[in-house]
Amino acid sequence: MTDATLAAILVVVRVPYERMAHLRAELRAPKSDVAVLLATSLLTVLVDLTVAIEVGMVLAAFLFMAAAWPKSRTSACSTHEFTGP
Repeated sequence: MTDATLAAILVVVRVPYERMAHLRAELRAPKSDVAVLLATSLLTVLVDLTVAIEVGMVLAAFLFMAAAWPKSRTSACSTHEFTGP
């Protein structure tokens, strides 16, 4: 991607966050969502948009797995012995 394309994506994504009320509402979201938002925003400014998106996606995936892990546990299954041919 060219720098102009990345800059356009950045402008389209960040324009809604310029309104303070919208930003305050985003900061009241779950802490994992806020962490992804802040990490992605900081990396966009400090490093590069491509790196920020990659890190944000990986961070969001790990946080989702951490949240889904306790819900996916099942009770131990009893063993069955089958008799027959």
